Amino acid sequence: MATATSAPGSSATPVRHTLSLWHQSPTLPLLETLPSSANVLIFIPGLTDTLGTVPYLDELATNIAELDFSLVQPQLSSSLGGFGLSSLEADAQELELVIKFLQEQRKSRDGQGTPSGLGKVVLMGHSTGCQDIAHFFALADRRRSQAVHGAVLQAPVSDREDFEWGAQTDAGRKSRLEEATRLVEQGKGATLLSRDILPPQPLAKENEAGNRTPEVNGQAFEEPAMTAYRYWSLNAKGGHDDYFSSDLPDDRVRAIWANIVGSPSEGPKRRVLALLGEKDEFYPPSVTPQALAQKWNAIAGNEGEFNALVVQGANHKVDEPAAKSNLVRAVVDLLRHVAADTAEQGGGNFVAAESHSDASSAAPTAVASGPAPSFDEIVELISTGQADSIPGIRSIPLKINEASPSQATMQRPPKPWESK
Repeated sequence: MATATSAPGSSATPVRHTLSLWHQSPTLPLLETLPSSANVLIFIPGLTDTLGTVPYLDELATNIAELDFSLVQPQLSSSLGGFGLSSLEADAQELELVIKFLQEQRKSRDGQGTPSGLGKVVLMGHSTGCQDIAHFFALADRRRSQAVHGAVLQAPVSDREDFEWGAQTDAGRKSRLEEATRLVEQGKGATLLSRDILPPQPLAKENEAGNRTPEVNGQAFEEPAMTAYRYWSLNAKGGHDDYFSSDLPDDRVRAIWANIVGSPSEGPKRRVLALLGEKDEFYPPSVTPQALAQKWNAIAGNEGEFNALVVQGANHKVDEPAAKSNLVRAVVDLLRHVAADTAEQGGGNFVAAESHSDASSAAPTAVASGPAPSFDEIVELISTGQADSIPGIRSIPLKINEASPSQATMQRPPKPWESK
């Protein structure tokens, strides 16, 4: 069944999707923009999100269609409020099944020039969708068996650091985590934590109906039922969701990104792009996206397959139009490289948006490939010391090489005023 949908706040022309069921029991749907395309970008949203709730998806779908990539949005069992009863491992296993579904779906199609089988597969996560990707590749068996060619992690923030920031003024958070930790240590992680939230109740008296205001039961997914395990995993130091905290040891950071990129022994390496929002509201005051991107590039960006960029003007969901365009350009640039890779090449040497990953410089900014940046964007880059991020700008060394200059062998021609 085809439907026309637009993400909240989107001014783009609505994008048509095809609705499929990637799992029958329980029934779980999937939206896809170009089911006839062999290449797919599988989008994994964050906590409380579901199909189409991230604002930049329409613009992204339109632009990647030019590269023959289909935007795929599977609904996972953790969508909306389901995350309280779920885990990263549950999401990772469901993603395996989504990829298998897409493979089987494309093999079964015939005629009309439709490619047989699945082509290039790229995973893109938003918020906790980034943790899903990190956990997906943490298992060696999945790295070897899943044909995934790239990954984009948009808004990879730390739930634990955001929790610790909020706990400074909310003592209840700390006691709740202590309770969850105790239950996990006792082997009772499946225990539901207590909550005082009830959904709307039937009216006591019929004559009260005139005073009621219909509301969405938002608490069902904004403050859902939560197992002790998931509360601990999200918020404790060393919890299973603790992938992107700024205080992780360098060895841990290196291992996380190395697993996502992959190694030659497991198959061709993947191209990996981390996109951090310049104005992401979930970074505590002690953390800046520029410093975090710089740290990750210094640790993981040496071989060229990985790059971390700061997206100008982007908050957590990338609501602003200019920020959306910056993000889409960076993703399109990665997909263009992935599409050009051969099976033997794998990730190759990749620096998205022509930005530098040198740890000694400021964190690169995603404002390049695709349409040229505006005059205001160029002025902003120059004024903030990021002129190297302007498309087409090359750093020309003052000294070409270390060799001694050669001696001239031709006779100098005389000047007009000199006697010949």
